[in-house]
Amino acid sequence: MRVAPVHIMLCCLLAAGSAAAGGRMDLVVFPDGYQEDFTRYLTTNRANGKAQMVHIYANDGALHSADETQPLGQGAILVMEIYKAEENAEGNALKAADGTYKPGKLAAIAVMEKRDWGHRYPAVDRSGHWGFGFYDGAGQPKPNDLDCAGCHNPLTEHDYLFSWSALKDFARNRGD
Repeated sequence: MRVAPVHIMLCCLLAAGSAAAGGRMDLVVFPDGYQEDFTRYLTTNRANGKAQMVHIYANDGALHSADETQPLGQGAILVMEIYKAEENAEGNALKAADGTYKPGKLAAIAVMEKRDWGHRYPAVDRSGHWGFGFYDGAGQPKPNDLDCAGCHNPLTEHDYLFSWSALKDFARNRGD
């Protein structure tokens, strides 16, 4: 069977669209050294209902603008380490005393960066000015079939962030 060039082009466009929905690692780059340079402001269970625990970090720009403005300013970067929950012998997710899942294997690192992307990053694939990147534990691009923007877009009143309140509270109470 012969595949028409138009069908090949359509498949490439569809694949590119789904890749963008799961992140644009060509634009939202992995912030090397984030564990030292950023501040961890939250450890919680992931908002998607899966047995996952996350650590979320913010750069100084995000922390300073969280203390001052809504929405956050351009240049804000958030990093979320996603850990699969540790399991018992029966395969049940284990929780710590505070109710968070006990962290097992690092599954991925998600990055959100806020910039004026212009036409380089289509608005349909981002949340406001927030762009997304998805990486493995070594900071290498990781395939992602999730629609990051689709989950974040309903959160317009919180600058598209699930951790908006935690970030604002942390920034307000950190005392610098």
